[in-house]
Amino acid sequence: MIKQLNEVVRGFGNYFGIGNVKKKFLALDKWTRMRVRAFIRKKKSTVSNSLLPNKLLEEVGMVFLTNLLTTRF
Repeated sequence: MIKQLNEVVRGFGNYFGIGNVKKKFLALDKWTRMRVRAFIRKKKSTVSNSLLPNKLLEEVGMVFLTNLLTTRF
């Protein structure tokens, strides 16, 4: 699931990454992480209600939109 999500996130980030989009990308990253956590909780009913840290999602290989931003001059 993460592999397919990463393809979409990279394409979206590369297409819409021009301009001042940092705030929007932060909000989309937050929403995406929330949905991934909900998916994991639903799949594994033994997982507690505590939040999975962002670091764990990065270690699994999840790509964040804010990491795709580069400063262009």
